[in-house]
Amino acid sequence: NHLNLSSRVTELRLGDLFLPNFLLTAVLVLLSLTATSTAQVPSSYAVTEIPTFGGFYSNPWKINNRGEVSGEAQTDILDPFIGLQAHPFLWADGTLTDLHTAGGAFIIATTLNDNGSLAGGSQTEIGSDIHVPMLWDRQHVLHRLPTFGGPHGAVYGINNHSQLVGHADLPEIADH
Repeated sequence: NHLNLSSRVTELRLGDLFLPNFLLTAVLVLLSLTATSTAQVPSSYAVTEIPTFGGFYSNPWKINNRGEVSGEAQTDILDPFIGLQAHPFLWADGTLTDLHTAGGAFIIATTLNDNGSLAGGSQTEIGSDIHVPMLWDRQHVLHRLPTFGGPHGAVYGINNHSQLVGHADLPEIADH
């Protein structure tokens, strides 16, 4: 089989495979990215599995320049509202550290900087729909950050000066 592209492609047929136009665009973009980035692929790399805290998944969110990773990992602690709890983690030097929750069943460390500070968001108590911004300092002490009077917030980025970016609600529950 070969691929014949004309100036007006509306479908792609490869043997028995048929892709309509909207999928064709995605395939062509993927082929283009693959072709242009092939020379930039490192000659070797290592895949590292980040474990869980007894659950079924772990989700890495950010890696810093020291190779430390922040994210969330499922535990084996059952919550009546969401199933198994997820806790934030720091993965450093082959060790997974549970950063624990702020009282709720779900908390996530979405970002970290090169100084060892992490940030994210946390459910405030089990069964609550309120999520607030959180910061772990260099000693991994958890600090609840304020919102603008509303119930929700989260941190999405932290730089090496510990300046944060994220969102927080006003009293009328509008995200800002």
